[in-house]
Amino acid sequence: MGRPVTFVGAADVPHCSPMTRAVGVPNVRVNSIAVSCQGHANTPHLRPVPGIPPCTIHTAAILTGSLRVRVTGLGIGRVGDIVGPLCTAVAAGSPNVLAG
Repeated sequence: MGRPVTFVGAADVPHCSPMTRAVGVPNVRVNSIAVSCQGHANTPHLRPVPGIPPCTIHTAAILTGSLRVRVTGLGIGRVGDIVGPLCTAVAAGSPNVLAG
């Protein structure tokens, strides 16, 4: 069963502050919005760093997208895909476009 495909503006699981997908493939769209794939970053946000308060600002990319569905050679991003390293995961995607 496939998982919802993510896109620019979709949420990632927040930690110190919320973040959304910032980068996508401009000529491949899901529900009229550019899809976000493996290697594409999220918006700048705060992340906890053990032993170093307060949180620090960074961005992170989808580490591994779909192994079956590729866009311009990159695995398409889906809800649950890991964003990192040591960051979070994709939280939101299309309600009607799924990829395995």
